[in-house]
Amino acid sequence: MSHRAAGVLVIALIAAACAVEPIEDPGIGAGSLTSVVYAADGTALTEWHAGEDRVLVGYDELPRYLVDAVVAIEDQRFWVHPGVDLRAMVRAVQADLDAGEVVEGGSTITQQYIKNALLTPEVSLDRKMREVSLALGVEQTLSKEEIFERYVNTVYFGNGAYGIGAAARRYFGKSVSDLSLDEAALLAGLIRSPNSLDPYQFPNAALSRRKTVLDKMVELGWLDEEEAEAATIAPLEVLPEGAADHSLFPYFTDEVRRRLLQEPALGATPEERYEALTTGGLRIYTTLDPAAQLAAEAAVASVLPDGGPSAALAAVDPRTGYVVALVGGADYYDATDPVAQFNLATLGMRQPGSAFKPFALAAALQSGIGLDAEFEGGRSAVVATDAGPWRVENYNQLAYPDLTLLEATVFSVNVAYARLMTVVDPASVVAVAQAAGITTPLEA
Repeated sequence: MSHRAAGVLVIALIAAACAVEPIEDPGIGAGSLTSVVYAADGTALTEWHAGEDRVLVGYDELPRYLVDAVVAIEDQRFWVHPGVDLRAMVRAVQADLDAGEVVEGGSTITQQYIKNALLTPEVSLDRKMREVSLALGVEQTLSKEEIFERYVNTVYFGNGAYGIGAAARRYFGKSVSDLSLDEAALLAGLIRSPNSLDPYQFPNAALSRRKTVLDKMVELGWLDEEEAEAATIAPLEVLPEGAADHSLFPYFTDEVRRRLLQEPALGATPEERYEALTTGGLRIYTTLDPAAQLAAEAAVASVLPDGGPSAALAAVDPRTGYVVALVGGADYYDATDPVAQFNLATLGMRQPGSAFKPFALAAALQSGIGLDAEFEGGRSAVVATDAGPWRVENYNQLAYPDLTLLEATVFSVNVAYARLMTVVDPASVVAVAQAAGITTPLEA
């Protein structure tokens, strides 16, 4: 077919779609949104998504060179055409006819956006005509900036990342506004074929495509040759594959997720709550203090040797009851540990041990027993209870002399505290614990 015949075919296609009226803003269509969990200081701890990982980004957050890179490689006449580019369509039709297969696309950014938001991947003349008609209509509804914003929030970048926000985080661990020129060019290049240009599987192809993008920007006068050269030789530095799905403090965020999946406000059924968490674009703000969390993890690591037993730690602000740190194990992502993801801090169901002594101490003080009250020491003791004799031993079977209540507290002496419980009403200890927010069973 001649160039002229190809041009006639394209013009006929446009003419068939020219009964155009403005259309309602399609937004991002039926695409789901990723939920984000934040620490108390605003640090993003983790993101939850189901099939589509998507975080909306506003046009004002996009670096100019990212916008230029996408437009240069995907639709260089985007800013001037009315939604459909006749020149590009004629060129694409002729190239495809000459090759005997589809080797070049003629769709504009506006058309690609319409296809992503409103249409199916079906390949047919009727679908193409509808795409053209809707593209012309949306150009009468939205500004170019609004169309571009919606486009980069719907396009697929590979590895489960839908939209530029998810792509920037998944490949580089950054927000879009922090992307460098070489990173922006790489992401722009992925749009055409995210699977065959996957930087994890085909890094050389991804780098070659990045150079193509940069060269096109220079050709259009949108980038200096020196800047392009520096970006071209920049090494490919992407996050390890799958690292973007790792939580910053996973034991804490897993507990947040577990509790939210039981929260009726998010849905009447577990399925509805799961959908809300993974597709609803929720912003979840927690009480975790990253500095306190790092200190808690360091404290546990300083006591337990590598390869030793696991430990749990929960740090609570007594003024508010807020959990500011939570250590549930040694390494949540340890592939060699079959129980690495078991949260000892919230699921271990262990008795509280000496951590419960402060509640007994508070109950004793409230009943008039002073810190200078003396209790018999020793290595072990047998205390009579309603359930029968209770034999108590000190840690490591250490023997102590008679101790004051203060000394028994400082050295955490089990025998002295067992004898304290013979003169303190157990119900008062339970009341003190409940007043402090402890609501789990206290029989231990």
